[in-house]
Amino acid sequence: MKRNSLSSFSLLQASDCEMQWVIRISVVVVGMVGTALSFLDSSVLVFWLVGADMSYTIMFPQLVCILFCKLSNGYGASVGYMIAIFIRILSGEPLIGLPPAIRFPGCRLDAEGVLTQYFPFRTTIMVMSLVSILLFSWLGSIVFNKDLLSEKWDVFR
Repeated sequence: MKRNSLSSFSLLQASDCEMQWVIRISVVVVGMVGTALSFLDSSVLVFWLVGADMSYTIMFPQLVCILFCKLSNGYGASVGYMIAIFIRILSGEPLIGLPPAIRFPGCRLDAEGVLTQYFPFRTTIMVMSLVSILLFSWLGSIVFNKDLLSEKWDVFR
């Protein structure tokens, strides 16, 4: 590994060969995990739908902030990600048998005995994540730009 100095500390950089091996191993591991997940349920469509749902509620606000909001930073992105994941898990998913812990308005018991959310909770979670990214990015920039915390605590620089 090569050492490369950047300001007052040094970073280790992986060689091209090491990077290729990391990519190869990652592809194999992710492929094996995906294959294992497809054996858990009779339909791969369920995993596709859950993945699309997660992309909308968790990743879409991140993308919007990166592309259109100069204010956004790593602190807001981290908090927004955690809030979105936490609320999304608590709101339940009937496709994988996860009951809702948070019952949004209009949550009703179906004929099969399954609680179903009729409120647009996915869009609500997406908006909450977007707002929290912007809010915590703004708070993070104030804390470090006004020297309320030392720069050595700024892990995202």
